[in-house]
Amino acid sequence: MMRRKLQKQSIVYKLTFFVVLIVIAQAVLMTIFMIGGGVLQRAEENAYQSFFEKVSNRNSYIQREMKNRWTNIDPYVSEISAQLSESDTSEQYFSGVMDNLIDMLRTTQTTGVFIILNEEYSSSPNLPALYLRDYDPLLNDYSNGDLYMLLGPSDLAKSYRMPLDEYWDYGLSRTKSLNDFYLKPFQNAALSTHSKLLGYWSKPFRLFDTDVPIMTYTMPLFDENKQLRGIIGVEIAVSYMAQNMPATDLQPKDSLGFLLAYRNDPKQPLVPIVTHGALQKRMLITDEPLQLKSLDSNQNIYTLSHHNSKEPLYACISQIGLSAENSPFKKEEWYLVGLMSESSLLSYVNRIKQILLASIVSAAILGVLGGILISYRLSKPILRLAKQVRDSEKELPIQLSSTGLLEVDELSRAMEMANNALLDSASR
Repeated sequence: MMRRKLQKQSIVYKLTFFVVLIVIAQAVLMTIFMIGGGVLQRAEENAYQSFFEKVSNRNSYIQREMKNRWTNIDPYVSEISAQLSESDTSEQYFSGVMDNLIDMLRTTQTTGVFIILNEEYSSSPNLPALYLRDYDPLLNDYSNGDLYMLLGPSDLAKSYRMPLDEYWDYGLSRTKSLNDFYLKPFQNAALSTHSKLLGYWSKPFRLFDTDVPIMTYTMPLFDENKQLRGIIGVEIAVSYMAQNMPATDLQPKDSLGFLLAYRNDPKQPLVPIVTHGALQKRMLITDEPLQLKSLDSNQNIYTLSHHNSKEPLYACISQIGLSAENSPFKKEEWYLVGLMSESSLLSYVNRIKQILLASIVSAAILGVLGGILISYRLSKPILRLAKQVRDSEKELPIQLSSTGLLEVDELSRAMEMANNALLDSASR
């Protein structure tokens, strides 16, 4: 215990302690100033702003595609409607509008276009339909060899040298016509004779049980006498929609990417309807509503709970404006949701925190080493001086060597003078 007390009173201990204390205090003060000055907060805000801008830019692109390209069918609808009154049978009508429908498919660059006529009093189990599909809309073959007929007269497909799809049928089953993509625009047709106001985007579904999942945009089809005759629309395959939401927009590697969410009531939670990528499907519980907690209302940033990730997930939500204000489908809201993990979104913030922590640890290590070195350099000549005093002859004058330390050398000279005076006094 005495030995420990003596050690605590030593120059080595005290110098090391004070040097470490000063260096750590400087590092802590620097950290406090950076945090108090808003450096970390500003870094977080920049991360949120960047996240918001990436999602907003992708949302703007999707809206342009959906509103200006994929649904730009008005010029074709007017031509197709005009021929309704000129045809006696559905086969004759489909033959007359085949070129218009192909042009509409090429122009909109969608994965499918279709016309479904309503024959309310027919006993046939199918509704007359003409449905063309293009599995790669960005690659156009002007011989129509890249197009498939999904629904319609097989003779018409043969005349256009167009192969039949593996799910081909002559018409649309009446049970399938009960789906929203057909029923909603048809039931609301009485609200307006302007088809554009009644355009309806459906949630993903399968036209046939084993078919690919698709989304459709459909409008009522009126003849020249404003009589409702059926629907006309375009198809977007879910896989094609996913291509328009590249995960690399958010980060180049291991990105959770985007998803589409839907709700038909502002009080209801968002429900994922289009997810993409193995990582996203592994992390999210896609068959349940998103559980979101607001983090930054200005940037629409939320924390996402109830997921399979080992770290927190963040979501940025941007509404896709699809329906007009006076549309009967205005309450059906679509959202683009960007997803990022905490380690990715706040990587720069975490980097700053790591630097601050490393600076404190480095300062402590440097303080300990520096304190030991300085105290050793100071104490070594003093210890050498003490040894000279101990080993000197008591009857002879002391001759002490210089230590290179001004104060200690002054003490040495004072000791020499006192020793000499004591010897003189003793000799007298």
